[in-house]
Amino acid sequence: MMHILLNKINKHSNKILSGFGLLTLMICFMPLIFKDPGDASLDPKKEAYKVQQRINEKFVESVHFVSIIMEADDGDMIDKQSLNELLNNQERLIELDSNQSLSAGSLKPNSYLWNGYDESTSTTFTGVYTIANIVDSALKMSPDFPNGLNDASEDDVKIALHQIFESGVVGDPKFLLAKGAKSEIRTIKSQEINYWTSPALFIDILSENEKLGGGNFAIELGADETAINKERYGRKIVEVMNYNNPSYTALGIAIDVNLVAEEQGTIAGQFITLTVIAAIAVCGIFLRSYVAMVLVGVGLISLMIWLKGMTFVLGFKGGLITDLIVPIAMVSFGVDFAIHALRRMQEERAKGHKNYFIVGISGVFGALTLALLTDSSAFLANAFGGVESVFYFGVAATLATLLSYLVLGLLVPLAYSKVTPLIKNEMTTFENILRVINFITTPASIGFGIIFVVILGSEILNEFLGLLIGFLTAIAILIINLAVPILINRKSKIVSKDLSYKENRKFEKRFAILFTGISKRYYIVLPLSLIITIIAGYGAINLKSEFDVKDFFDNESDFVVSLDQFEEYDPGVRGEPAQFIFEGEITNPKFIMTFNNFTKDLSKIDFIGLNENGEINQSDVLNISKITSLVLKNEPLKEEIFRKSGVKITDLNNDNIPDESDQIKEIIKYGFDNGIESKGQYSFDPLWFQRYFWYDKDKNDDFTSILMIFLSGTRTEDDVSKVRKDLNKLLKETDFPKNISVGLTGSPFSRSDQLNATTDSMRRSIPFAFIGSFLIILVALRSFRYAIATIIPIALVVIWLYGIMYLFDFSLNYVTATIGAISLGVGVDFAIHMTMRFREELKSATDKLNALYNSINGTGLALLGSAISSTLGFLIMGFAPMPLFSTFGILTAVMICLALIASLVTLPSLLYLISKK
Repeated sequence: MMHILLNKINKHSNKILSGFGLLTLMICFMPLIFKDPGDASLDPKKEAYKVQQRINEKFVESVHFVSIIMEADDGDMIDKQSLNELLNNQERLIELDSNQSLSAGSLKPNSYLWNGYDESTSTTFTGVYTIANIVDSALKMSPDFPNGLNDASEDDVKIALHQIFESGVVGDPKFLLAKGAKSEIRTIKSQEINYWTSPALFIDILSENEKLGGGNFAIELGADETAINKERYGRKIVEVMNYNNPSYTALGIAIDVNLVAEEQGTIAGQFITLTVIAAIAVCGIFLRSYVAMVLVGVGLISLMIWLKGMTFVLGFKGGLITDLIVPIAMVSFGVDFAIHALRRMQEERAKGHKNYFIVGISGVFGALTLALLTDSSAFLANAFGGVESVFYFGVAATLATLLSYLVLGLLVPLAYSKVTPLIKNEMTTFENILRVINFITTPASIGFGIIFVVILGSEILNEFLGLLIGFLTAIAILIINLAVPILINRKSKIVSKDLSYKENRKFEKRFAILFTGISKRYYIVLPLSLIITIIAGYGAINLKSEFDVKDFFDNESDFVVSLDQFEEYDPGVRGEPAQFIFEGEITNPKFIMTFNNFTKDLSKIDFIGLNENGEINQSDVLNISKITSLVLKNEPLKEEIFRKSGVKITDLNNDNIPDESDQIKEIIKYGFDNGIESKGQYSFDPLWFQRYFWYDKDKNDDFTSILMIFLSGTRTEDDVSKVRKDLNKLLKETDFPKNISVGLTGSPFSRSDQLNATTDSMRRSIPFAFIGSFLIILVALRSFRYAIATIIPIALVVIWLYGIMYLFDFSLNYVTATIGAISLGVGVDFAIHMTMRFREELKSATDKLNALYNSINGTGLALLGSAISSTLGFLIMGFAPMPLFSTFGILTAVMICLALIASLVTLPSLLYLISKK
């Protein structure tokens, strides 16, 4: 049956290969026909996600913040030069905005800056208000400095700062300035002052969120166009704040996570290209075939085109894992399929078989098909983890494996069998020189084609042109490297040598003898493998999930440097926002009493931003206790509420809480429509008020409030987990009324849920993948003992890999978690090829030792070639500046080496032990 099918394929090879080429061209047009399905969500729909959805449904995020850290070149950010340059750039920012010149990306020209109010100085402002404004205003109050900072000297500025800080108008200066700010007593112009210096300043630029597209704040990968526009807008603001090379450096704090990922992914594309080049070159060297190298390379380009095009057809959503990790991993799988098929064909050709395609593929078809089925089951096991991005990783990797099987496992060998006889192996000197030049340039051309399909095409042009350029690159490679040599060879009078019965090289014999000798000593190999596995298992069990931007982005990038500076200079009041949502009878005075106690207890939890009084930082934000207290102290406002609602606001017991629930309801309703204001003290407009309060206007019910806190330790998973645990513990211990529902959310917790759900999903999928692979192998081999022997080394590879990750302090994250599934796939491939070859050789060999020798000499060498090809390529990726890719490259190279060791040492020992012959 197999021979009949392969005969038909061989007979119609020209039609099949031409049809495949035409279909590949058609696939290039899929991005024009089908809509881009977008990126898959990393959200696992856990508590933080659900709470955020409730907030999104009710609350309006009226303000978009761009937080910036300004670090002084000379160590003092509050000297005259730095403050004057800061003020000038602030004014330039406001001017550009008024001229509608701050739009970025697809944002339409508009004025975006928010008209805000500074609570500490009771000052209205446009977009930004900093210590530079305060000093400038203070100086202008003197007739000596009508132009403020421009007229003042350095000493005048320091005197003004002293007076401002002594007045108490801005609170404790250590909380306004940066950590490391200090003062010393000096006498300036006959005045004894506190001479303040600060190495840095934090500023916030406020913009109208609705004009920027709306949506809530989050620092997460996988953003839509609105979030990308906000990131580009943030970058433009930072650019303005660095205008004219000031004496400071302004860096946006975590304002552009998706843009940085995109840019560094493009940079990493150079190393991915080198990975492909190395893999293709080593493949050609190992197979000692220029033709094989060219065809495998073109096959990989075709594979990437089909993978990309079919994701549009099938609606597979993309993202970091699907768009980059899956194609990169398929370099290894594709090369593995090709090397096993081509190596077997070369063996049969060397034995004198004329139909070496049919005979060779017949010999490996079962192993290739079994590898396809087990790989697919391993990847599909990820599709049931409940996380959208993991689901699409599973189905995309399964599709890629199927395409690798068809293109690299069948079509490339078919093309090889047709092209090889047309190219003479004896050439003139000129032809040899051309061959060497082509051998050097072809892998580079292949690398260019692949990277253009996977990354550069969509970045520089669009998806369609990226695929089309990849296709045209493949055609050019075939013409230059195969079509032209064939035409030259037809005119050549040199006769090719007969390669039949070609003797093995000394290395191949020694290789087979070495590993056969090791494998037959199973009584040493197997106990040693068990001991190593037990040790590695301890590390695998204790391997942690961790998120730190330094594991993802170049440590020298502005994104990482800004976070480093934030940790260095944050005085303890700032941080990434998190929110509590309070629903139910929040207008009950008893709830506000409990709420006040709750906020006091919050100040005792690590990583929460505190003010100079040791209380949670609520400067310029609102909460239910704060607004009721402000209204109680504002007689005109109380009268206005009474005039509009007929409800009098009272506090008869002097507890700073209105006496009745109806009074609190009217305060919220009034603030929702009018904001709250006290001239010269505070001013919060309706949109600002609606960031923190909501009620159902139709039903006049369902009052809801938010408490916003700021977390400073959100870079590492350990810190996020700790503060989350402490916050949830406090929620349980706080005796809120039973009719109050409280939820906790924020991008730190969403990221944590995403990370843990992704890594846990992939971890849980591994046992199911093992079971699925075992059952498929069992059915295919019809032997329980051979199925067990084949699956054991696969388990060892995963355990060894996780053990090494633990030993060298690697952690599980969105990317490294995928390596477990990929290692399972590679391990399955390697093990199946060895087992099936051994069983085949066992039928004709004189004894099992001879069968083992023949298996290692044939399939073992193919495994070695596949492993060297992929390992060298991925090691090159280990030099990428982006840790995300360098870590993936290093660990994948280690994993392939482990799979090779397990398949050449542990598995042959098991096979030798269990075989009866």
